[in-house]
Parts: sequence; C-alpha cells; structure tokens
Amino acid sequence: MKLLFLGETYDHEAPAVDVKEGEVGGKYRGVWWRVHRTSVNLGSHQVSDLKYRGVTYRH
Repeated sequence: MKLLFLGETYDHEAPAVDVKEGEVGGKYRGVWWRVHRTSVNLGSHQVSDLKYRGVTYRH
C-alpha cells in the first residue's frame, strides 16, 4: 500500500494474520459479537528505524 504523509511517500505492507473466531463475547445494541483470537503474538515486533520531522530514531 502506498501512503503519503506531509509530502513524503512510503510503502507499507500489512502482515497477514490468521484470525480464528472464538466464543460469544456479549451483545451490543441487539447484535451478538464474538471474540477473535490470533495465532500470532501481536505484542512483539521488530526494531525499525523511523524518521519524524527529519530526526531518525529507533522503535
């Protein structure tokens, strides 16, 4: 996906995540909703070099 922010263009590829539908979580405005579980721990990510207003930093 090509994105544009403050005149700078960049590409972003969102990771594909396998999602499994779980148990019923509750009812909201008359509609039942379900909990969705991922098989991947989304809390961990790679360290990457980023730039904000010309300043490079690591995240």
